[in-house]
Amino acid sequence: MAVRNDGPVLLMALLFCIYTLTNSGGFHIVDEVSIFAVTESLALRRAEDTNAIAWTQFVNSPGEVLGAFGPDGQVYSKKGPAPSFVALPWYWLWRGVARLGVAIPFVQVTLLWNGVITALTAGLLWCMARAMGYTEKAGVALALLYGLGTIAWPYANHFFGEPLSALGLLLCFYGLYQWRVHNQWRWLWLAGGSAALILATVAAHILLIGVLGMYWLLILREQRQQLTAASIPPNWRRTTRWAATRLLPFLLPVIGVGLLLMAYNMLRFGHLLDTGYHFDAGEGFTAAWPSGLWGLLGSPYRGLFWHTPLFAATLVTFPLFGQRHRLEAFIIALLSVVLIGLYGKWWMWWGGFAWGPRFLVPLAPLWVLPLVECMNPGIHQRNLRVRVGQVIIALTALLSFAVQLLSVLVN
Repeated sequence: MAVRNDGPVLLMALLFCIYTLTNSGGFHIVDEVSIFAVTESLALRRAEDTNAIAWTQFVNSPGEVLGAFGPDGQVYSKKGPAPSFVALPWYWLWRGVARLGVAIPFVQVTLLWNGVITALTAGLLWCMARAMGYTEKAGVALALLYGLGTIAWPYANHFFGEPLSALGLLLCFYGLYQWRVHNQWRWLWLAGGSAALILATVAAHILLIGVLGMYWLLILREQRQQLTAASIPPNWRRTTRWAATRLLPFLLPVIGVGLLLMAYNMLRFGHLLDTGYHFDAGEGFTAAWPSGLWGLLGSPYRGLFWHTPLFAATLVTFPLFGQRHRLEAFIIALLSVVLIGLYGKWWMWWGGFAWGPRFLVPLAPLWVLPLVECMNPGIHQRNLRVRVGQVIIALTALLSFAVQLLSVLVN
Protein backbone atom coordinates (compact mmCIF):
# COMPACT_ATOMS: atom_id res chain seq x y z
CA MET A 1 0.00 0.00 0.00
CA ALA A 2 1.49 3.33 -1.08
CA VAL A 3 2.02 5.94 1.60
CA ARG A 4 1.64 9.60 0.77
CA ASN A 5 4.66 11.43 2.10
CA ASP A 6 2.83 14.75 2.05
CA GLY A 7 0.09 13.50 4.37
CA PRO A 8 1.69 14.56 7.67
CA VAL A 9 2.61 17.94 6.18
CA LEU A 10 -0.97 18.61 5.09
CA LEU A 11 -2.30 17.54 8.46
CA MET A 12 0.16 19.78 10.31
CA ALA A 13 -0.82 22.71 8.07
CA LEU A 14 -4.50 22.08 8.83
CA LEU A 15 -3.88 21.98 12.57
CA PHE A 16 -1.75 25.12 12.47
CA CYS A 17 -4.54 26.97 10.64
CA ILE A 18 -7.03 25.89 13.31
CA TYR A 19 -4.66 26.95 16.08
CA THR A 20 -4.13 30.32 14.42
CA LEU A 21 -7.87 30.93 14.05
CA THR A 22 -8.48 30.09 17.71
CA ASN A 23 -5.51 31.99 19.13
CA SER A 24 -6.48 34.78 21.53
CA GLY A 25 -3.49 36.91 20.54
CA GLY A 26 -2.60 37.79 24.12
CA PHE A 27 -0.79 36.50 27.18
CA HIS A 28 -2.72 34.51 29.78
CA ILE A 29 -0.19 34.42 32.61
CA VAL A 30 3.06 36.11 33.51
CA ASP A 31 5.05 32.89 32.87
CA GLU A 32 4.41 33.39 29.16
CA VAL A 33 5.60 36.99 29.39
CA SER A 34 8.87 35.86 30.98
CA ILE A 35 9.59 33.36 28.18
CA PHE A 36 8.68 35.94 25.54
CA ALA A 37 10.87 38.58 27.20
CA VAL A 38 13.93 36.35 26.81
CA THR A 39 13.13 35.73 23.14
CA GLU A 40 12.70 39.45 22.50
CA SER A 41 15.88 40.39 24.38
CA LEU A 42 17.89 37.84 22.41
CA ALA A 43 16.41 38.94 19.09
CA LEU A 44 16.73 42.69 19.60
CA ARG A 45 19.75 43.12 21.87
CA ARG A 46 21.53 39.75 21.94
CA ALA A 47 21.01 39.77 25.70
CA GLU A 48 19.42 37.21 28.03
CA ASP A 49 17.86 39.54 30.60
CA THR A 50 14.17 40.13 31.27
CA ASN A 51 14.46 43.70 32.52
CA ALA A 52 11.25 44.51 30.65
CA ILE A 53 9.33 42.66 33.38
CA ALA A 54 11.57 43.55 36.32
CA TRP A 55 8.42 44.54 38.23
CA THR A 56 7.68 40.85 38.81
CA GLN A 57 10.55 40.79 41.31
CA PHE A 58 8.57 42.93 43.72
CA VAL A 59 5.32 40.96 44.05
CA ASN A 60 4.36 39.00 47.14
CA SER A 61 3.84 35.48 45.81
CA PRO A 62 6.99 33.46 45.03
CA GLY A 63 5.11 31.97 42.10
CA GLU A 64 4.85 35.40 40.51
CA VAL A 65 8.57 36.11 40.86
CA LEU A 66 9.65 34.93 37.43
CA GLY A 67 13.38 35.21 37.91
CA ALA A 68 16.11 36.77 40.02
CA PHE A 69 18.69 39.52 39.95
CA GLY A 70 22.08 38.47 38.65
CA PRO A 71 25.45 39.71 39.96
CA ASP A 72 25.37 42.42 37.26
CA GLY A 73 22.08 43.83 38.56
CA GLN A 74 20.07 42.58 35.58
CA VAL A 75 16.92 40.47 35.95
CA TYR A 76 17.01 36.98 34.42
CA SER A 77 14.22 34.47 33.90
CA LYS A 78 14.06 31.29 35.94
CA LYS A 79 12.43 29.44 33.05
CA GLY A 80 14.36 26.87 31.05
CA PRO A 81 16.06 28.56 28.07
CA ALA A 82 14.95 26.17 25.30
CA PRO A 83 11.43 27.60 24.64
CA SER A 84 12.84 31.11 24.29
CA PHE A 85 15.81 30.09 22.13
CA VAL A 86 13.83 27.74 19.88
CA ALA A 87 11.29 30.50 19.14
CA LEU A 88 14.04 32.85 17.92
CA PRO A 89 13.95 31.84 14.21
CA TRP A 90 10.18 32.36 14.23
CA TYR A 91 10.61 35.86 15.70
CA TRP A 92 13.36 36.70 13.20
CA LEU A 93 11.21 35.45 10.33
CA TRP A 94 8.47 37.93 11.15
CA ARG A 95 10.98 40.73 11.67
CA GLY A 96 12.18 40.00 8.14
CA VAL A 97 8.61 40.26 6.89
CA ALA A 98 8.23 43.56 8.74
CA ARG A 99 11.28 44.96 6.90
CA LEU A 100 9.32 44.53 3.67
CA GLY A 101 6.92 47.19 4.87
CA VAL A 102 4.28 44.85 6.30
CA ALA A 103 2.87 45.87 9.67
CA ILE A 104 3.51 42.94 12.03
CA PRO A 105 2.20 42.67 15.63
CA PHE A 106 5.24 40.87 17.03
CA VAL A 107 3.63 39.70 20.26
CA GLN A 108 0.67 38.16 18.45
CA VAL A 109 2.69 36.36 15.75
CA THR A 110 5.20 35.07 18.30
CA LEU A 111 2.34 33.58 20.28
CA LEU A 112 1.52 31.42 17.25
CA TRP A 113 4.79 29.55 17.70
CA ASN A 114 3.46 26.82 19.97
CA GLY A 115 0.86 26.12 17.31
CA VAL A 116 3.76 25.11 15.07
CA ILE A 117 5.24 22.95 17.85
CA THR A 118 1.92 21.22 18.58
CA ALA A 119 1.25 20.59 14.88
CA LEU A 120 4.72 19.05 14.56
CA THR A 121 3.97 16.82 17.55
CA ALA A 122 0.73 15.64 15.91
CA GLY A 123 2.61 14.87 12.69
CA LEU A 124 5.24 12.95 14.64
CA LEU A 125 2.49 10.96 16.37
CA TRP A 126 1.26 9.93 12.92
CA CYS A 127 4.81 8.81 12.03
CA MET A 128 5.06 6.95 15.34
CA ALA A 129 1.89 5.00 14.60
CA ARG A 130 3.18 4.09 11.14
CA ALA A 131 6.55 3.01 12.54
CA MET A 132 4.81 0.70 15.01
CA GLY A 133 3.02 -1.08 12.19
CA TYR A 134 -0.39 0.60 12.17
CA THR A 135 -2.21 1.87 9.09
CA GLU A 136 -1.99 5.35 7.67
CA LYS A 137 -5.65 6.00 8.49
CA ALA A 138 -4.98 5.02 12.08
CA GLY A 139 -2.08 7.48 12.16
CA VAL A 140 -4.27 10.28 10.80
CA ALA A 141 -6.97 9.57 13.37
CA LEU A 142 -4.41 9.50 16.17
CA ALA A 143 -2.88 12.82 15.12
CA LEU A 144 -6.29 14.52 14.91
CA LEU A 145 -7.33 13.13 18.28
CA TYR A 146 -4.19 14.57 19.81
CA GLY A 147 -4.35 17.90 18.00
CA LEU A 148 -8.05 18.64 18.57
CA GLY A 149 -9.18 16.31 21.35
CA THR A 150 -6.68 16.90 24.15
CA ILE A 151 -5.32 19.77 26.21
CA ALA A 152 -2.67 20.11 23.51
CA TRP A 153 -5.08 22.41 21.63
CA PRO A 154 -5.48 25.10 24.32
CA TYR A 155 -1.75 24.99 25.04
CA ALA A 156 -0.96 25.46 21.36
CA ASN A 157 -2.32 28.97 21.97
CA HIS A 158 -0.17 29.66 25.04
CA PHE A 159 3.51 30.57 25.16
CA PHE A 160 4.47 27.98 27.77
CA GLY A 161 7.31 25.47 27.54
CA GLU A 162 5.08 22.41 27.97
CA PRO A 163 4.30 21.94 24.23
CA LEU A 164 8.04 21.86 23.50
CA SER A 165 8.49 19.30 26.29
CA ALA A 166 5.75 17.18 24.68
CA LEU A 167 7.52 17.30 21.31
CA GLY A 168 10.90 16.49 22.87
CA LEU A 169 9.51 13.59 24.89
CA LEU A 170 7.71 12.02 21.93
CA LEU A 171 10.72 12.60 19.65
CA CYS A 172 13.06 10.86 22.10
CA PHE A 173 10.61 7.97 22.48
CA TYR A 174 10.29 7.73 18.69
CA GLY A 175 14.07 7.78 18.19
CA LEU A 176 14.65 5.02 20.73
CA TYR A 177 11.88 2.89 19.23
CA GLN A 178 13.30 3.28 15.72
CA TRP A 179 16.75 2.43 17.04
CA ARG A 180 15.34 -0.72 18.62
CA VAL A 181 13.79 -1.75 15.30
CA HIS A 182 16.50 -0.67 12.83
CA ASN A 183 19.66 -0.50 15.00
CA GLN A 184 20.94 2.60 13.18
CA TRP A 185 23.04 5.30 14.86
CA ARG A 186 21.04 8.20 13.45
CA TRP A 187 18.02 7.24 15.55
CA LEU A 188 20.13 7.16 18.68
CA TRP A 189 21.52 10.62 17.90
CA LEU A 190 17.93 11.81 17.44
CA ALA A 191 16.95 10.34 20.80
CA GLY A 192 19.96 11.90 22.53
CA GLY A 193 19.34 15.32 20.99
CA SER A 194 15.69 15.16 22.01
CA ALA A 195 16.62 14.20 25.56
CA ALA A 196 18.90 17.25 25.65
CA LEU A 197 15.98 19.40 24.46
CA ILE A 198 13.83 18.03 27.28
CA LEU A 199 16.51 18.96 29.82
CA ALA A 200 16.94 22.48 28.42
CA THR A 201 13.19 23.08 28.56
CA VAL A 202 12.54 22.03 32.16
CA ALA A 203 15.46 20.95 34.35
CA ALA A 204 13.16 18.87 36.57
CA HIS A 205 12.40 16.68 33.56
CA ILE A 206 15.78 15.06 34.05
CA LEU A 207 13.70 12.41 35.84
CA LEU A 208 11.94 11.67 32.55
CA ILE A 209 15.32 11.40 30.85
CA GLY A 210 16.19 8.82 33.50
CA VAL A 211 13.16 6.74 32.49
CA LEU A 212 14.03 7.09 28.80
CA GLY A 213 17.57 6.10 29.74
CA MET A 214 16.12 2.92 31.25
CA TYR A 215 14.38 2.25 27.91
CA TRP A 216 17.74 2.74 26.18
CA LEU A 217 19.48 0.33 28.58
CA LEU A 218 16.79 -2.32 28.14
CA ILE A 219 17.22 -2.10 24.37
CA LEU A 220 20.99 -2.37 24.85
CA ARG A 221 20.51 -5.55 26.86
CA GLU A 222 18.18 -6.89 24.17
CA GLN A 223 20.78 -6.22 21.47
CA ARG A 224 23.53 -7.78 23.56
CA GLN A 225 21.45 -10.92 23.99
CA GLN A 226 20.96 -11.07 20.23
CA LEU A 227 24.73 -10.93 19.72
CA THR A 228 25.22 -13.72 22.24
CA ALA A 229 22.55 -15.82 20.55
CA ALA A 230 24.32 -15.29 17.22
CA SER A 231 27.49 -16.84 18.75
CA ILE A 232 29.67 -13.87 17.78
CA PRO A 233 32.98 -14.32 19.66
CA PRO A 234 33.68 -11.31 21.93
CA ASN A 235 36.96 -9.39 21.89
CA TRP A 236 37.89 -6.11 23.53
CA ARG A 237 37.99 -4.08 20.30
CA ARG A 238 34.60 -5.26 19.12
CA THR A 239 33.11 -4.78 22.58
CA THR A 240 34.58 -1.28 22.95
CA ARG A 241 33.37 -0.22 19.52
CA TRP A 242 29.95 -1.75 20.15
CA ALA A 243 29.60 0.09 23.47
CA ALA A 244 30.93 3.43 22.18
CA THR A 245 28.56 3.54 19.20
CA ARG A 246 25.63 3.06 21.56
CA LEU A 247 26.71 5.11 24.56
CA LEU A 248 28.05 8.27 22.94
CA PRO A 249 25.14 9.21 20.62
CA PHE A 250 22.67 9.20 23.50
CA LEU A 251 24.85 10.55 26.31
CA LEU A 252 26.93 13.22 24.56
CA PRO A 253 24.02 15.57 23.68
CA VAL A 254 22.61 15.33 27.22
CA ILE A 255 25.98 15.90 28.88
CA GLY A 256 26.82 18.73 26.47
CA VAL A 257 23.55 20.56 27.07
CA GLY A 258 23.87 19.94 30.81
CA LEU A 259 27.24 21.72 30.78
CA LEU A 260 25.81 24.56 28.69
CA LEU A 261 22.95 24.97 31.17
CA MET A 262 25.43 25.26 34.03
CA ALA A 263 27.35 27.88 32.06
CA TYR A 264 24.06 29.69 31.42
CA ASN A 265 23.30 29.62 35.15
CA MET A 266 26.77 31.01 35.86
CA LEU A 267 26.22 33.80 33.35
CA ARG A 268 22.85 34.75 34.82
CA PHE A 269 23.12 34.13 38.55
CA GLY A 270 26.81 33.60 39.25
CA HIS A 271 26.48 29.95 40.30
CA LEU A 272 26.54 26.75 38.25
CA LEU A 273 23.46 25.28 39.95
CA ASP A 274 21.40 28.41 40.58
CA THR A 275 18.38 28.38 38.24
CA GLY A 276 16.60 31.42 39.67
CA TYR A 277 13.90 29.52 41.53
CA HIS A 278 13.17 30.80 45.03
CA PHE A 279 13.11 27.66 47.14
CA ASP A 280 13.78 29.67 50.29
CA ALA A 281 10.66 31.78 49.64
CA GLY A 282 8.19 28.92 49.31
CA GLU A 283 8.80 27.35 45.92
CA GLY A 284 9.59 23.67 46.02
CA PHE A 285 8.22 20.15 46.22
CA THR A 286 6.34 20.73 49.44
CA ALA A 287 2.70 19.90 48.62
CA ALA A 288 0.94 16.98 50.26
CA TRP A 289 0.87 14.17 47.72
CA PRO A 290 -2.78 13.21 48.31
CA SER A 291 -3.89 16.78 47.55
CA GLY A 292 -1.63 17.17 44.55
CA LEU A 293 -2.45 13.81 43.00
CA TRP A 294 -6.18 14.28 43.49
CA GLY A 295 -5.91 17.78 42.08
CA LEU A 296 -4.09 16.64 38.93
CA LEU A 297 -6.17 13.56 38.25
CA GLY A 298 -9.63 13.85 39.77
CA SER A 299 -10.54 17.38 40.79
CA PRO A 300 -12.85 19.45 38.55
CA TYR A 301 -10.38 22.33 39.02
CA ARG A 302 -7.42 20.69 37.24
CA GLY A 303 -8.36 17.03 36.89
CA LEU A 304 -6.95 15.27 33.84
CA PHE A 305 -10.10 13.37 32.92
CA TRP A 306 -12.33 16.42 33.31
CA HIS A 307 -10.24 18.43 30.86
CA THR A 308 -9.50 15.54 28.47
CA PRO A 309 -12.19 12.83 28.78
CA LEU A 310 -10.48 11.04 25.87
CA PHE A 311 -7.83 9.76 28.27
CA ALA A 312 -10.49 7.57 29.90
CA ALA A 313 -10.45 5.60 26.64
CA THR A 314 -6.68 5.21 27.01
CA LEU A 315 -7.26 3.20 30.19
CA VAL A 316 -9.39 0.77 28.15
CA THR A 317 -7.01 0.40 25.20
CA PHE A 318 -3.76 0.38 27.18
CA PRO A 319 -3.86 -3.39 28.01
CA LEU A 320 -4.32 -4.21 24.31
CA PHE A 321 -1.46 -1.89 23.40
CA GLY A 322 0.68 -3.55 26.06
CA GLN A 323 0.07 -7.00 24.60
CA ARG A 324 1.61 -5.90 21.31
CA HIS A 325 4.24 -3.45 22.60
CA ARG A 326 5.07 -4.61 26.11
CA LEU A 327 8.29 -2.66 26.62
CA GLU A 328 6.90 0.59 25.18
CA ALA A 329 3.75 0.30 27.32
CA PHE A 330 5.92 -0.19 30.40
CA ILE A 331 7.96 2.93 29.61
CA ILE A 332 4.83 5.04 28.99
CA ALA A 333 3.38 3.87 32.31
CA LEU A 334 6.62 4.64 34.15
CA LEU A 335 6.92 8.09 32.55
CA SER A 336 3.35 8.78 33.68
CA VAL A 337 3.99 7.71 37.26
CA VAL A 338 7.17 9.79 37.47
CA LEU A 339 5.73 13.02 36.04
CA ILE A 340 2.43 12.81 37.94
CA GLY A 341 4.31 12.01 41.13
CA LEU A 342 6.75 14.88 40.54
CA TYR A 343 4.15 17.59 40.02
CA GLY A 344 1.74 16.13 42.56
CA LYS A 345 4.41 17.20 45.06
CA TRP A 346 5.06 20.67 43.54
CA TRP A 347 3.83 23.51 45.75
CA MET A 348 1.76 24.99 42.89
CA TRP A 349 0.64 21.72 41.31
CA TRP A 350 -2.22 23.54 39.52
CA GLY A 351 0.27 25.48 37.37
CA GLY A 352 -1.06 28.97 38.04
CA PHE A 353 -3.66 30.55 35.77
CA ALA A 354 -3.89 27.71 33.25
CA TRP A 355 -6.27 25.24 31.61
CA GLY A 356 -6.38 21.80 33.19
CA PRO A 357 -3.25 20.00 34.40
CA ARG A 358 -0.68 22.17 32.65
CA PHE A 359 2.29 20.19 33.94
CA LEU A 360 0.95 16.95 32.41
CA VAL A 361 0.81 18.33 28.86
CA PRO A 362 4.16 16.66 27.95
CA LEU A 363 2.56 13.23 28.42
CA ALA A 364 -0.47 13.93 26.21
CA PRO A 365 0.95 12.43 22.96
CA LEU A 366 2.08 9.28 24.74
CA TRP A 367 -1.35 8.90 26.34
CA VAL A 368 -3.03 9.19 22.94
CA LEU A 369 -0.73 6.59 21.34
CA PRO A 370 -2.38 3.46 22.90
CA LEU A 371 -5.70 4.45 21.32
CA VAL A 372 -4.29 3.35 17.96
CA GLU A 373 -4.78 -0.28 18.97
CA CYS A 374 -8.54 0.07 18.41
CA MET A 375 -8.17 1.96 15.13
CA ASN A 376 -6.30 -0.63 13.10
CA PRO A 377 -8.57 -2.82 10.94
CA GLY A 378 -7.59 -6.46 10.87
CA ILE A 379 -6.10 -6.50 14.37
CA HIS A 380 -8.34 -8.01 17.07
CA GLN A 381 -11.30 -7.48 14.72
CA ARG A 382 -13.55 -9.83 16.66
CA ASN A 383 -12.31 -8.84 20.07
CA LEU A 384 -15.17 -7.52 22.20
CA ARG A 385 -12.79 -5.25 24.12
CA VAL A 386 -11.72 -3.61 20.85
CA ARG A 387 -15.32 -2.93 19.88
CA VAL A 388 -16.07 -1.50 23.30
CA GLY A 389 -12.88 0.56 23.04
CA GLN A 390 -13.94 1.95 19.67
CA VAL A 391 -17.29 3.07 21.10
CA ILE A 392 -15.62 4.65 24.13
CA ILE A 393 -13.06 6.41 21.93
CA ALA A 394 -15.81 7.85 19.72
CA LEU A 395 -17.88 9.11 22.66
CA THR A 396 -14.98 10.53 24.67
CA ALA A 397 -13.42 12.08 21.54
CA LEU A 398 -16.59 14.09 20.88
CA LEU A 399 -16.77 15.15 24.51
CA SER A 400 -13.07 16.05 24.59
CA PHE A 401 -13.39 18.11 21.41
CA ALA A 402 -16.27 20.04 22.98
CA VAL A 403 -14.23 20.67 26.15
CA GLN A 404 -11.23 21.99 24.21
CA LEU A 405 -13.51 24.10 22.02
CA LEU A 406 -14.95 25.74 25.13
CA SER A 407 -11.44 26.62 26.24
CA VAL A 408 -10.27 28.21 22.99
CA LEU A 409 -13.54 30.04 22.32
CA VAL A 410 -13.76 31.62 25.75
CA ASN A 411 -10.06 32.48 26.08
